[in-house]
Amino acid sequence: MDKLIRNKWIYFSLVCLVCGSILLATWMKVQKDRATANILPRSSITAIDFSPQQDTVMLIYPGQVQGKTNDPELAYSSIVTINMKGKVVNERQVHDLHFTNLTLVQKPSTPNVLYASGAGYPNHFHTFDFTKRRFVQHNVTYFKHDPMMESIKHFGPNTWFKTLNSYKTGTQRSSQGTGFSHTFSNFDTKETYETPARFEPCNSMMIELKQHLAYASIGSEDEQGEKAAMIFLDKRTEKPIVYRKKEEPYAYSALYGKDDTAYFASTDGWMIRINEAGEQTERYYPFLQNTNFDSTDPIRMIDATQGIQVAQQFSRDNQNRDRHILVKWSFGQSFSVQKIKPQFWKADKWYKYLYIHPKTKKSYFIEFDPNHSDKGKLLITNQKYELLHEIPVEGPMGIDFVIE
Repeated sequence: MDKLIRNKWIYFSLVCLVCGSILLATWMKVQKDRATANILPRSSITAIDFSPQQDTVMLIYPGQVQGKTNDPELAYSSIVTINMKGKVVNERQVHDLHFTNLTLVQKPSTPNVLYASGAGYPNHFHTFDFTKRRFVQHNVTYFKHDPMMESIKHFGPNTWFKTLNSYKTGTQRSSQGTGFSHTFSNFDTKETYETPARFEPCNSMMIELKQHLAYASIGSEDEQGEKAAMIFLDKRTEKPIVYRKKEEPYAYSALYGKDDTAYFASTDGWMIRINEAGEQTERYYPFLQNTNFDSTDPIRMIDATQGIQVAQQFSRDNQNRDRHILVKWSFGQSFSVQKIKPQFWKADKWYKYLYIHPKTKKSYFIEFDPNHSDKGKLLITNQKYELLHEIPVEGPMGIDFVIE
């Protein structure tokens, strides 16, 4: 294993820890400054109609921020309505303990719906319907044990989520101390699959194919343990088919897939296509070296074969700050990836890509400086990623959803 790459991943972990601390401090300050907001006691996010007035935007700061109290009953999320110049029009505090920091997933198969998983290993997830302009909470009730939901990051016609533990035991079953079993579950059909402990899923997407569930597994630091791999889990037998490149990278990420084909990327600059017949094709892109695709938002598909993603690139010398890049993935027979740079993009800023609106095709980005994260910008672009609106916002790292 390349020690330099490993050191960069350690450095990346420290950066995440520092950014998390900055986010918490900034979030607490923002909440303290909002003591006069309209409070909705014991309310539910699902009761809110997200239909802002003309020329306004609603910003959603989800979470269980408790301010000066340790009483979870007083935790709240903030919904802030601003005009197109960033001035606060009104604000509400929603006391919904089930609504926490969100990871958003957008699928081509259900373009009018966003899927949102929260923090804290809950037993539910949310969806947002652009037609109805409301959140819906979906409770997982068919598990024998506490599901401890970890993620809803998936692509495929059905709704899938990943749990932290094994659905069979309710615990993290290990394999000789080298890994832990997780569960992939189909919320629509109630089918559940336990992942082999030797091939523990990483934080990238799970791809639903015709006969397999495709995902990327975590590599072990132990010389005797399994190295990072691309896994096709057979739906019928629950046995894994293991794929790797000839030269082993530090990590793989599952990107996208459809029907019988899944696509992956590796930290050493390769894009990989694998189908259920076992055919594996690899293409090298030097600019993808030392890049992580799992610490940022998942791919936002712009049509059936193309998607845009913010990715995090490590500093090559560990002296400078990691940076964000914007990449365009193309899937299909002539699959490829290219780095793009819209006019609004700044090399010294970081970005959250929230979603693409299914009707207007507008994209919504949050721009911020991780070293000065008390203020940032909401960027709204058209389909060509040309800037339409640049709106100043407070606490940008805490904004997980917006609606215009």
